[in-house]
Amino acid sequence: TSSSTTTTTTTIPPWTGPIPAHYGPGSACTPEQATIVAHHYWWFGASDATVEWALGMISRESTCDSAAHNGNRASGDDSWGICQINALAGWFNDGQLLGDVDRTRFATDFEYNVHACARLWSACGRGPWNYGDYYCRPPTS
Repeated sequence: TSSSTTTTTTTIPPWTGPIPAHYGPGSACTPEQATIVAHHYWWFGASDATVEWALGMISRESTCDSAAHNGNRASGDDSWGICQINALAGWFNDGQLLGDVDRTRFATDFEYNVHACARLWSACGRGPWNYGDYYCRPPTS
């Protein structure tokens, strides 16, 4: 008797667009991190322009460090992760959009962190990062 095994390999295309460095060299995601960001945002329907925006926002908010934390309560912040999701805004509360997010894993797992950021974008567009006029409405792309 003979047996055959079929293996299917899926190649994840790399992000080949710009990777913004908001604060200059060293403040951008690596190409590998940018590819992870792109895939999670694409999964939620983002355009390449939105991925580029997300990479710029991530550079500005955390320099692509998933362990970043801004706990400055004087400025209304208790913000976490690569996209600095503000816990004071209630996103992580039970029954809210990110209420099912494991906060320990969020703070230590880059890809898990990216997925939560992309989920928030998929519901609220760029609003949670629109300083001075925070809002939540579905994105257009």
